[in-house]
Amino acid sequence: MTDPAIMRASDHDRDLAIADLRDACQLGRLTAGEYEERVQSVLCSTTIGQLWSLTFDVPGRAQQVPTTVPERAPAPWGAPALYYPPVPGYGFGPPPLRAKTHPLAVTAFVVSLIGVLTCGILITSMTAVVLAVFALRRVDSSQGAEGGRGLAIAALAISASSVFLGMEILLHHLVH
Repeated sequence: MTDPAIMRASDHDRDLAIADLRDACQLGRLTAGEYEERVQSVLCSTTIGQLWSLTFDVPGRAQQVPTTVPERAPAPWGAPALYYPPVPGYGFGPPPLRAKTHPLAVTAFVVSLIGVLTCGILITSMTAVVLAVFALRRVDSSQGAEGGRGLAIAALAISASSVFLGMEILLHHLVH
């Protein structure tokens, strides 16, 4: 993610900064000379960070995040680019926590792989099917507290195909 302070400033951002400086001058927070100097600098500013440096010591709208986010033209690759005005000191929190994978799903997956590698041991593959079904039930009943649904489904698919392969091999040996 790009540092918000180096984002390009829009005409709207400059207008807000000038309005804040005008209000500060009218309330006596800035002298007329300071006001003129800062307005000239605002008009020459190209980034949000430059605008912040000119308005950080006066209260106003340029330092606040609006409640609605205006849309900009779509990015060249087709993705919509939204403008989120940055706030000084704003940071991103830690990444969201992922649900811990249920150990039964991992066990079912490992047992299903063992069933495939041993090619023909039906008991291992059938055990993996049972483990995968129980893992799916546990993960689904945890309501998102535990993960591993995809792993359990993969174990179920692998072990089910291994069971059919084992049965085909067994029938082939019985017939011949």
